[in-house]
Amino acid sequence: MIAKLYFEYGESARQGCFFREAATGRILAEAVDGEAGTVVIRIDGRAFAVCSRPGVVRKVPVTTVYPLSSRGKKTLGFSITEQGKEIGCYYGEATTYEKRGLFKKNLVLTVYSVFGEAYTLYRIGFAGEPCHYYRLLDAQMRTVAMLQRNYSEEEPARATVYVEEERYLPLSLIVCAGEMLVGVGCGPVSIGEDNSAGNYISIKEAEKKMMDRAFIERVKALSVRKGEHPCE
Repeated sequence: MIAKLYFEYGESARQGCFFREAATGRILAEAVDGEAGTVVIRIDGRAFAVCSRPGVVRKVPVTTVYPLSSRGKKTLGFSITEQGKEIGCYYGEATTYEKRGLFKKNLVLTVYSVFGEAYTLYRIGFAGEPCHYYRLLDAQMRTVAMLQRNYSEEEPARATVYVEEERYLPLSLIVCAGEMLVGVGCGPVSIGEDNSAGNYISIKEAEKKMMDRAFIERVKALSVRKGEHPCE
């Protein structure tokens, strides 16, 4: 499935922040400002609250391409709840892809622990492209979603979400909210500000190698086979 994130304003009956199916325009989820500094994602009758205020969270075991740079058991992060019950969290992490004596070269990522599983998220950008990307991997290092943060004036959607298996759609929308609607530098959803804006370009080759264009093309092809329109 291909979904798009829109901030909709104006005279229409519906105004706010919505995830829409690219092929049909059908609303898949809505993002609204919640209580106590949260952003609430409403999807399929469920409401997930992503906290925008950092707190201490417990790290979870994760699988990464390179070894983790730190061994701490706790760090600052953001909680994710459903009906007041904590179901997960996310936090920043780093891995060391090269070490020379006392000097390390690190690759940053975000760990998402949701629905009892741990996932890793990498941000990748390339010069000359009107967007940058986020690759979400599971514990087996398989891509489960690609997020595309658009900043071209020709693309009205804030982001495009590519999901091959629809069971990962709720997770992918939560992650999209965590990266683009929540956190330091983000304003209320009603304002539409976020800290993912701007032209992000990867400098490190180790980061560029995390890109999975084949996944995006596979999801587009799958959409065509299902009679949907590919997302350009």
